[in-house]
Amino acid sequence: YGLIRSEWPTVASELYRVLKPGGSIQLCEHISEAKNAGPAWIRGLALLDEILTKRGLVPDCAFQIPDVLKKAGFVDVVAEKRYYPVGQAGGKIGKRAAEGISELFQNLVYTIKDEGMDHTKKEIEALMADAQKEWDGPECVEGVVWIICAKNRRRADEVTVNSAKNTNEVRLVQRNPESESRNVPSMR
Repeated sequence: YGLIRSEWPTVASELYRVLKPGGSIQLCEHISEAKNAGPAWIRGLALLDEILTKRGLVPDCAFQIPDVLKKAGFVDVVAEKRYYPVGQAGGKIGKRAAEGISELFQNLVYTIKDEGMDHTKKEIEALMADAQKEWDGPECVEGVVWIICAKNRRRADEVTVNSAKNTNEVRLVQRNPESESRNVPSMR
């Protein structure tokens, strides 16, 4: 969610334009949802959504990206929800995820201040300390990420207009039979 709403269509069109014919993209977007989350982490996720929204970003962009990609010309668009562990019960990956989230919130203190929000550094630190206790409990807390795959529908033998030069120059791209698979790679 590093783009504002109005930037997504342009970015999707550019991804489509620069991707080789028949090529695929894979995007990974976090959303403010968690499995087995306690009250502190739920408040943390709500705060994150509030900050992103104030900055003009799109907290729920994972739900909108598939349609944006289709409008840009992508085909075989697939979105899949995945979970990742947060905290000690999740082993090394869970510990690293908890550290990363804590670092994110420590850095957000400055954004919160810049946006004129009524949260102090002490409040954020207390929120993260409470969330850490939840993450280190016996039940594994899981964050949510969406993996979105899409394919450029152009074939290598199609005529393409050279839009980089913004001219009417037309060029033929050689067909590569090995890259003509119609399936987006499985995410399972």
